[in-house]
Amino acid sequence: MEKVKKVKCISLEKALRLFLLVIVMLTLMNTFLFQSFWIPSGSMKPTLKIGDIIIASKCSYWNRNPVRGEVIVFKYPKDISKFFVKRIIGLPGEKVEIKNSRVYINGIMISEAYVIPKEYCDYSMVTVPDNQYFVLGDSRADSEDSRVWGFLDEKYIVGKVSYRYWPLDSRGRIF
Repeated sequence: MEKVKKVKCISLEKALRLFLLVIVMLTLMNTFLFQSFWIPSGSMKPTLKIGDIIIASKCSYWNRNPVRGEVIVFKYPKDISKFFVKRIIGLPGEKVEIKNSRVYINGIMISEAYVIPKEYCDYSMVTVPDNQYFVLGDSRADSEDSRVWGFLDEKYIVGKVSYRYWPLDSRGRIF
């Protein structure tokens, strides 16, 4: 005679507790570690496209400062209820200038393979203040960034863009 195994069912109370624990854990992760964002504009093309969904790591800058080239999510300085995504170009204390659609840091042209090769306006040399950053979109001709509204205070930085999970055929790490 075959033995029949008894299947243990989880009680409704245990299921609710587990569900609440998962909700609390997800809320804590979203609040302190990671947050997802939808990309509504083409200002970061070709790196990010309209409709992409990304994850920003909120803990990226807990023990280090942002570095040039990183793509970040931040609260828009003119309306902190909105979030923007741009690339860090100028660091505190650096001199930033744009001539002939090329960015110069402290007088040296930087290499930017991620930029759409289009002409955009020159920008007179400025020095990035302490605790501030100069950020630009990768599609410079179509981006509202530090050239328009000024420097980004570090207190508005939400996190570093670390991963794109939508669309599925483009998912992967963002460098």
